[in-house]
Amino acid sequence: LLFVASAGIRPLTPGDGVKVSAYHYDSGTQQYVLEAGSPANIVDGGVEAVVLDKDTTGALWLTYTRNQSVYVAHTNVSDGSWTTPYVLPLPAGSGVDNLDPDDISALVSFNNKIGVMWSNQTESTMYFATHADGASDVLWSVTPALQMPEYADDHINLKSLQSDDRGQVFAATKTSLNASPDPLVLLLVLDGPGAWK
Repeated sequence: LLFVASAGIRPLTPGDGVKVSAYHYDSGTQQYVLEAGSPANIVDGGVEAVVLDKDTTGALWLTYTRNQSVYVAHTNVSDGSWTTPYVLPLPAGSGVDNLDPDDISALVSFNNKIGVMWSNQTESTMYFATHADGASDVLWSVTPALQMPEYADDHINLKSLQSDDRGQVFAATKTSLNASPDPLVLLLVLDGPGAWK
């Protein structure tokens, strides 16, 4: 199956809500066909960005930001049945609920975990939270991936290279620095022991 997460950008427009569509490939017609019961409606109203991935247990995960907070949701039982989206359950001071309206989140499956990265321009920090595949929804840990004035911006691309022992996660991020020779795009690497460089 092919899964596609989509959303519009208008937060007060129900038709712009977050949806996840499942397609199967019909080799006879050489086309992707929408699965019965699809799409699944996750939340009404648009978001700036929504990102989807699958963990090692087969659960689909997605993340987005709204109301200055980072949300996640995942499937349970079947690909069409989703949990109610919830704010990442992290301790106070974890930068998860005081975002700038422009901030976004992204996620990636890696090393039997789901990782969620988000920008927090209010705190000039890029945060990264992890959840072990199959663990309770309340069990998350968080660490700053990057913390410097104007180094957080709303551009994130996360990748996990399963066969690369030089890093667990690679994150391309953008800064808010606009003067040469200040860096505009950075590559952050989560190394094997779990430290960001």
